[in-house]
Amino acid sequence: MPSLQTPASGRYRERLYDQLLSWLRAVVAAVFYSSVLFYAYRDFVSPTFASTGLTFRAPTPGPYVLSVFLVAFVTTILPRRLRRPSDFVLWMFFVLAAAPAILLSQYMQTLPTSEATELGIVIAACMVLIRTVSSMRPRLPRGSLPNIPEGVVWIFLGWFAGITYIAVVASVGLRLQWLSFADVYDVRSDFTATYAAIPGLGYALPIVFNVINPTFIARGIYSNRWQWVVAGAAGQVLIYTTTGLKSVLFSILAIAAIAFLFRRSLRPRGIKLLAGTFYVVVVAVALDSLFHTIMWNTMLIRRFIVIPGSLVVSYVGVFDDRPRGLFRGDGGPIFWLDPVYTQGPSHIVSQVLIGNPLGNANVNLFGHGYFQYGYLGIFIEGIVLAVLLWLLDAASRGLPTPVVALILVMPAFAISGTNIFTAMTTHGLLAAVLILAVLPRTGWGKQLNPASSNSRMQSFGALTPDHR
Repeated sequence: MPSLQTPASGRYRERLYDQLLSWLRAVVAAVFYSSVLFYAYRDFVSPTFASTGLTFRAPTPGPYVLSVFLVAFVTTILPRRLRRPSDFVLWMFFVLAAAPAILLSQYMQTLPTSEATELGIVIAACMVLIRTVSSMRPRLPRGSLPNIPEGVVWIFLGWFAGITYIAVVASVGLRLQWLSFADVYDVRSDFTATYAAIPGLGYALPIVFNVINPTFIARGIYSNRWQWVVAGAAGQVLIYTTTGLKSVLFSILAIAAIAFLFRRSLRPRGIKLLAGTFYVVVVAVALDSLFHTIMWNTMLIRRFIVIPGSLVVSYVGVFDDRPRGLFRGDGGPIFWLDPVYTQGPSHIVSQVLIGNPLGNANVNLFGHGYFQYGYLGIFIEGIVLAVLLWLLDAASRGLPTPVVALILVMPAFAISGTNIFTAMTTHGLLAAVLILAVLPRTGWGKQLNPASSNSRMQSFGALTPDHR
């Protein structure tokens, strides 16, 4: 009897098998990520930092399983491969902000279990909304981006960074000695108290360490001009020793890790970002267990994963029965109206959590959106992020994928820990859009040149089957 198998049905089964395997990978990665975060938080983070609001309770099995399911579900609907800037930023935002908020709400004492579950469902739904809206981005016509001579672009970026360094040194002096992590808080306090005297420095400096220096490092890596890598990394170290911002120092390692992620493929699987975070948590836990410390959990897990997620939960707990901000005043689009509160929400939450009204408990769009307009505010700020992802995709058209990913590492971290409006204006996100739009589309090395017939890599906007 002749076989009914046809080439078309064979390809369909192959695609179906590939899809099922992809879903299985996503679910397994989400379960492992959730499990190791729970263990690290319960045994390392909470016992040391419970007084700052990082409390622990044994989660109720049913709702906790649902929260893990929500993380796994969002993992399956995110882009399978990192083809565009929006894909990379979405995955980073999910791993560092959305997933921790969904999970931590179940074993922090801040919210009742029912409210924690409700918050998790809203965050997952917002991620679906951001994913859907960002995938419907409008296409700009070819030739719509500015065509500025390559030399002019690099000279301008170099001069901008140089003038900013001069302003920083004029403000607080030049510190060339290595700064230990124990001393960063004093240095940061001194810098915060003095840099405000120079107008515009608070906007210029984040542009340098969030966008320009990573751009220099990316240029050096992908054009084999290592003097650019040294210039960008040295600039980050100078800013760290002068300001005490640890995230600036860690950015060098983060950029190197993302460069390694793109080492073999232009379009790596997004799940690798989730897996990479899992390994970071495992290594931090192993090191602290081996040496009986809390240092690695504090610097890596607490700073970059737990705090962004826990502050979302804290904002919901603090503003559940308080008036909403209604997007008025500083930090909102209706800036010309007087704010509802005389204090900013970050100071209010800091006052409630640790009794310090001068602290800055800055939070991402989930917590800030809830403060502004409840759960509806979360979806409003989610749409703003989706529109920003449109701009990033449009500005990056024609640039090599790895280059854009390295430039967006720090802006992606900013989105995870700051509300979307502040991230755009004072953390360099809009500056990143402008810089990506004017960067030269060539000169990134033969291996990244889409015109090379031997190239394994192509750029954003190239007409490949994966983009159609």
